Amino acid sequence: MGFALETARDSLAKQAGANIHDHRATLTAAVVLDIALRNLVAALDRKASQ
Repeated sequence: MGFALETARDSLAKQAGANIHDHRATLTAAVVLDIALRNLVAALDRKASQ
């Protein structure tokens, strides 16, 4: 889970400065953060099942 959490934090930090008026930047941020969140939830689910 540590790797997923670190990746999520890194993605959040990188996307925090995305220009909300730039369609491509907004879409990229949404996709990157969606992937990071899905990976984090999967890691939490794996940990909960142990």
